[in-house]
Amino acid sequence: MTTSSNSTQISLEKSKWRAKAKKMLQKITPHNEISHQIMTRIITHPTFQASNSILLYAALPDEIATHDLFEFALSKQKLIYFPYSKKIQIGRITSWEELVPSKHGLLEPKSADLSVPTIDLAIIPGLAFDQSGYRLGRGAGWYDRFLIQFSVKSKLGICPSRLLFESIPHEKHDQKMDWIVTEMFIKSTLPQILL
Repeated sequence: MTTSSNSTQISLEKSKWRAKAKKMLQKITPHNEISHQIMTRIITHPTFQASNSILLYAALPDEIATHDLFEFALSKQKLIYFPYSKKIQIGRITSWEELVPSKHGLLEPKSADLSVPTIDLAIIPGLAFDQSGYRLGRGAGWYDRFLIQFSVKSKLGICPSRLLFESIPHEKHDQKMDWIVTEMFIKSTLPQILL
């Protein structure tokens, strides 16, 4: 089988997994409670506490909500950036009201920053994740391209625990998360160092 046909097969598998994950998301309730539990785990995580610059996102209705995390991070004087979908860029904001709807309905900064700093922590949504840290997104590839192009020290994926699978289809360009946070636990995907 050629690389092209392998890639096509994986894309088809990902589409099936996306449909499965979306169905599962519809059955998960109460979503606000799960979001709150995940945010509580994040703010107590040492990586979050030590981070100065954070990439966050404005949640779609079926994603883990981030508004409370945004407000908490601002109260701790952290620099908060959001994806800017027109380009593979980000923009810093200091108020949730600075976010505007994109043509795809996503809330994003009005403009991108011209210079992008090293991001200490990227908090990234996903339809699903696997035990190795691979993410199943919505199919646009924005986060994978961003993580390849820019310097990010730590990548933290968030999802309900029922959407963390043993393995999901992935390709060479798919970027692994360092941590997966669910309402029930935090899982490191980093190699364990044996002493």
